[in-house]
Amino acid sequence: MRVKCLSIALYALGLSCVGSLGEARTADVTRPSWLPADATATASCVEALGDIYWNPKRLPFGPTYGVHDGKPVFEEVMVSQRDFEKGFNLNDVGKPVPPFPVDHVDIWFAPRGHDGFPSPHYDIMLVFMPHAKHMHLCGNTSGAMPDFVLQTRP
Repeated sequence: MRVKCLSIALYALGLSCVGSLGEARTADVTRPSWLPADATATASCVEALGDIYWNPKRLPFGPTYGVHDGKPVFEEVMVSQRDFEKGFNLNDVGKPVPPFPVDHVDIWFAPRGHDGFPSPHYDIMLVFMPHAKHMHLCGNTSGAMPDFVLQTRP
């Protein structure tokens, strides 16, 4: 069953869904053992991202985790546009999930934010599978960027 929610604040609390991130169904998947103990299941099968886990006490920074078929899709931190403009340093932030190597890094700009982090911000993701594969997860047949991401057209 797919549900559309108004707030990922609910998402952050481990309740069931996403609003601006797209449609997702209640998180009803088996929790992978490699996830940190404080990561809470929040949404299942978000297009291009998979099942979503995070610790609401660590928002908006994160990390947030994406999972598909029990394997990691991504590990993400979110940084406000304002903080990027001011300048800052981040050290020792992303931690690869053994034994899964990082395939690439995606940096997505959410100009209107999204539920869970409603301010303009960047999603910085260590991605553990090829870009073409994760972009087609969970019914995203077009492989297009999620709606909350800045849409650039050539």
